[in-house]
Parts: sequence; C-alpha cells; structure tokens
Amino acid sequence: MKELILSFEIVIPIFLLIVLGYFLKRIKLLKHEAMETMNKLAYYVLFPVMIFNSLYTAAFNQAFNLPVIIFTVAYLAIMFVLALLIIPRLEKQNEKRSVLMQGWFRGFTLLLGFPIITGLFGADSTALLALVVVVAVPLRNVLSVITLQKYGQTKVSEKAMLMSIITNPLIISCILGLIAMSIDFKMPYIIAKPIEDVAKIGAPFALILLGGFIELGKLKGNIKQILIGVLGKLIVWPALFMAAAILLGFRGIELGVILTLVCVPIGTATFVMSQEMGGDGELAAQLTIFGTLLSIITIFAWIFVLKQFALI
Repeated sequence: MKELILSFEIVIPIFLLIVLGYFLKRIKLLKHEAMETMNKLAYYVLFPVMIFNSLYTAAFNQAFNLPVIIFTVAYLAIMFVLALLIIPRLEKQNEKRSVLMQGWFRGFTLLLGFPIITGLFGADSTALLALVVVVAVPLRNVLSVITLQKYGQTKVSEKAMLMSIITNPLIISCILGLIAMSIDFKMPYIIAKPIEDVAKIGAPFALILLGGFIELGKLKGNIKQILIGVLGKLIVWPALFMAAAILLGFRGIELGVILTLVCVPIGTATFVMSQEMGGDGELAAQLTIFGTLLSIITIFAWIFVLKQFALI
C-alpha cells in the first residue's frame, strides 16, 4: 500500500498540472498564439536554466555516470535501428513512416523527467538526469533529421544540422553547468537565488502548457498508426529496455533516470520537426496527445512495480 500511495503522489500532481492547462485552454485563458510564445520561453529560457542549476548545484560524481550515459546512447541507437527495420514493413506512406519512427526513439524526458526524479529522490537529485537529457537531445535530433531526410519531403544540409546542435540552448546550458561544477564555481546569492527560482518554474510551467496543447477532438483517424506508435513507445519497448537495465544491475536513481528515458511518451518536438520537414504533422500531434494521456497510467504502473520490488 505504501508503494501504491507513493506512486500516486508522484504521478497525480503531473496529471493535475496537465489537466489545469487543458482547462485554461478551454476557458480561453490560454490561447494558441500565446502558447507558441510560451513554448519558446520554456525551451530557450526555463529548460536551460533547469539543466544549468541541476549541474551547478551537484557534485561531479552525482552528475557523471558513464554506464548510464552508455545505456542512453545504446538505447537510442537500438531504437533507431529497430524503427528503421520494422516501421517501413508496417506503414507504406513515407510521411507517416517518418513520424512513427521518431515516435519510437523520441520522448518527453526533459518535460516529465524532472518532476518524476524530484518526486522519487528529492529536488537535489536531478544532476544525472540533466546530463542524460543533454546527451539524448542532440542524438535524438540527429536521428530525427536522418529519418526525415530519408522519408520526409524537405531536406536539411549537414551544416544546418550541425549548427542546430551547436546553438542548442540545452547543450550550451549543460556545458556551462559542467564547467561551473568542475571548477566548484560559486555565484553570489543574489544571482544564484533567481536562477534557483526560475529552475523551479520550468517543469510545472511546461506541464500546464502541454495540457493547453491537448485537443481531444483530434483523437480520430490513423487508428492503426496510433496503436503502432503509442503501444510500441509506452509498453513494448519499455518492457524490453527496463528489463535489460535491471539485468545489467541498474538500481536506485540510475534506474529512475533510465525510466524517464525509455518510458515517456513522444514529445511535441516531433510535431514541430515533422511540420517543417515534410512529415505527417497531424499524426505527430495525435501520437503526442494520445501518448501523453496513456503515459499517466503506464508511468504510474512502472513506478509502482519498481517500488514494489525495491528497485528504486
């Protein structure tokens, strides 16, 4: 019963923030034009500050964990290969293929990971997650561009792809955070305190925003593709890779971070990138919406099971 209650305590606040965003959109306090601006605010300011603060306030041995980083890279590489081998056999349209493939290896690790890890291990335990996010983000982007180059309608040059990685605000914030952590740099309180306060805003703000983007009326059509994308992303592959992580000996916060890597739904970045590069934007939106709703149940189940067996 204790594990059940703790699982609820972690997942329900996430769910309620998403519901709040949906409600605010319904009563028109959140409007589409404003949400686009708010989304940029989260990506270019709030998330980078979250990552920087997580690393800045941590000890080096908390942030750097080579086995978890290797697992992260291996997971994304294997998922990309599996998607490349399986999805074209299940779907004939290239625009849908590109979205389904991304749906298997992209995820909301940044958005959902921080509240999950904070709920499980405390607010001072997010440094490893921050580093994993910054390893996963550019790798996912590169794999997405490769996918869209192959199956999308718009092509991107290697130079443009490289520049998008170099100028990524998450990468920049991670580098700054690692430098500050490695030299034990201490900022004056009057600077450190606002950074800490902004870092606390990031995840709740983004979850409310996510709720605003949900449009239940669009959950129609593409039933086969939605089942392939969502069931693969949230049930089939998490079962495989979580089992592998447990067998490899990951426990505690390491396994918790891996949970946020492999068990989260497809992110809105897939919709944006698919729109820009000739993928099926409508299918990407449907996968995001339906996956987010179902993930409330699946993430709760994973946390409960792992807690029940004292693995996290």
